[in-house]
Amino acid sequence: TATDFRVSDVDAEQSGGFAHSQDKHSILTIENTTIKNARGLTGGVVSVENGASIIMKQIAMDTCLARDNGGIAYTSGYGSRIELNKITAHTLKALQSGGIGCAINGSTLLITDSTFDDMLANTGGSLYSRDSETTIRLKKSTMTKSFAYKMGGGIHSKDGSKIVLDETTWNNLSVICS
Repeated sequence: TATDFRVSDVDAEQSGGFAHSQDKHSILTIENTTIKNARGLTGGVVSVENGASIIMKQIAMDTCLARDNGGIAYTSGYGSRIELNKITAHTLKALQSGGIGCAINGSTLLITDSTFDDMLANTGGSLYSRDSETTIRLKKSTMTKSFAYKMGGGIHSKDGSKIVLDETTWNNLSVICS
């Protein structure tokens, strides 16, 4: 568990600009933290795989970039899970998919009581999901200014993945060109 700290100007050559968790028994909790200028290849801030979990609560983020997928979060692999709860984040970009997050290969991304604005990705300006065992769930959250260059100004879902929206507000979604 990591609590009450400030992170600035972090960059991972590979996964998770700030944190990466890998192993079905690994659970990392990050609380009451400010993160600014985080970059990574997959998961500008955090990434998980192989059944690991990361839980983020009461986090403020600004300027997060994934050079591939998941501006904040990237989760891959059956049982892998990222939870974003009470997040406030601005200026989130993924050069490929999911300005906020990318969930693939049977993983789960849960977002609750959060506010995001100014998201950009090639596909899925805010969120990208793929595969029938993959789930993204948004509850009581607001997304504002979400853009995609190709498909899904807000969400791009494919191959039977599940997207559940509950009390979620979207404002100003666009596909820039198609």
